[in-house]
Amino acid sequence: MKQIVKALATVAAMLVMAACGGSASSPEKVVENCWKQLSKGNISKALEMIDMAEGEEQTYAQMYADVCRSLEVAGGVDKFEVVSSLVGEAEATVGATVTLHSGQQITQTYTLVKVGKEWKLNQ
Repeated sequence: MKQIVKALATVAAMLVMAACGGSASSPEKVVENCWKQLSKGNISKALEMIDMAEGEEQTYAQMYADVCRSLEVAGGVDKFEVVSSLVGEAEATVGATVTLHSGQQITQTYTLVKVGKEWKLNQ
C-alpha cells in the first residue's frame, strides 16, 4: 500500500511538472480531463494535453504509463474537486483535490499556460 501511495504522490508531482492541457475550455477542465484520461489509461490523450519540449514525448509516455498502473491499482479516480483557481490572460493556477477509489486524497496546485487558444499544464 505504501508503494501505491508513493506512486500516486509522484503522479500529483508529475502533473504539476509535466502538463495536461488539451482542448478543454478552462484551466480547471484541463486539469480534470488529464486526471480522467490517466485514470482510464489513455496515455495518448493525456500526452496531447502536454506542453512539452520537443523530444520529451517518450519520457512523458513512460511516466504516464507508470501513473496509469498506479491509478489502476488504487481503483481509479472517484472525485475531482477544484479548491482554488486564479486565471489570467496567459497563465493560470488551479488547486484541486483528487479522491481515489481507495479513499486517498491528493491535493495539488497546477500551473497552466495558454498555448494558442488552449490551456496546458506548464513544466
